[in-house]
Amino acid sequence: MINLEDLNERLLTYDYVRSISIKFDEQEMKYNLTLVMADSESLNADEFQFDFKDVSSLNLKKFGGGLTQFIHLKVLRVGSGYDRVIYELSEVEHENIYFTFAGMSEY
Repeated sequence: MINLEDLNERLLTYDYVRSISIKFDEQEMKYNLTLVMADSESLNADEFQFDFKDVSSLNLKKFGGGLTQFIHLKVLRVGSGYDRVIYELSEVEHENIYFTFAGMSEY
């Protein structure tokens, strides 16, 4: 199980988007999303990678045009009633990213 308090604290620290990628897992028939975030805009900034598994309902807007920040990302555990939707991630301040997912790992 994900420690939401630790995860949400880390998401507050790392708010500069270095990369975002989505891959389809052909064996599992699911989409996975990798988000690499940095703690500043510096090229030497500390980075952290989040790998979200079984992503659905992805909504991404106002991305690009320079270095993008996601201000105050937050993960909540949801009781959606769907088997594969356990958590949701959203940007609290501007709502520029939202998706649901079943699990994750961090590096």
